[in-house]
Amino acid sequence: MFDLPPDLLMGLPRISMAGREDMFVENHQGVIECTQKRIRFQTSAGVVKVTGEKLVVKHIGAERIAIHGVIGAVEFV
Repeated sequence: MFDLPPDLLMGLPRISMAGREDMFVENHQGVIECTQKRIRFQTSAGVVKVTGEKLVVKHIGAERIAIHGVIGAVEFV
């Protein structure tokens, strides 16, 4: 049997960042809002709100999102 991380087994979101300009999200459930100043998406743990400047969704797939821009804050709402 494999030792998989609990977040993958439970479908929890996995959020990682590279500096302040790139964010990668796994296990999302869809984008709710997308503007240059705010991106909100649904996860099994609730809605995640990303605020900043010049935000864009660089990639979106069934389970992954890549966000680029000047990220100011990330919060669960």
